[in-house]
Amino acid sequence: ATVGLTAGLTPNLTVVGKVIIIIMMYIGRIGPITMVLLFVKKYNSRKGKDVNFVKEHILIG
Repeated sequence: ATVGLTAGLTPNLTVVGKVIIIIMMYIGRIGPITMVLLFVKKYNSRKGKDVNFVKEHILIG
């Protein structure tokens, strides 16, 4: 929702500052929880820990 809003500081930033802004915008767009889940899943797959879902038969009616 803040696309296009600026305080006029972006052109004065260094390359490192611009890269930090880009990374922060990307993380904000994807969402912190999604990023954490992505890294946790990769970490657990390397450790051999997979997610196991419980199978259950649900009676309807």
